[in-house]
Amino acid sequence: MIGILITGHGEFSLGINDALEMIAGKQEGVKFVPFFKNESTDMFESKLKDTVLAMKKEYKSVIVLADLVGGTPFKTAVTILEKEVDFRVIGGINLPLVIELSMLRSTTNDIEELLEQLLITSQEAISEFKQVNEKEEFETELLEGI
Repeated sequence: MIGILITGHGEFSLGINDALEMIAGKQEGVKFVPFFKNESTDMFESKLKDTVLAMKKEYKSVIVLADLVGGTPFKTAVTILEKEVDFRVIGGINLPLVIELSMLRSTTNDIEELLEQLLITSQEAISEFKQVNEKEEFETELLEGI
């Protein structure tokens, strides 16, 4: 099974954990490392590194999910993991990506295939709600029927 490490600013990773458990239940092999505003970057890096080293002993592959591309949690993870072949870092995550990863990671060990699917899922999960004017909808239905 592929391990998951979720990080981000403030309580982002803890909130993702709460939402993930509400939807998919308690997940095995998921760790969380929040970056709190009162922490120095050195303290955060130490905490993240300790978690990565522990996960490295347990999982062949680990995917690190960070809230923002270019933010401190993302950059710190990239720095720590740049020499690790079976570790990947994804920034700019959303809840659908996390849910998809938690479900698919038990069905495949192909990390490249998994990452490709995750990026598709994440992009497809973003959309805008648009109100439709009933008159426009009626006129559209009439035109489509001709």
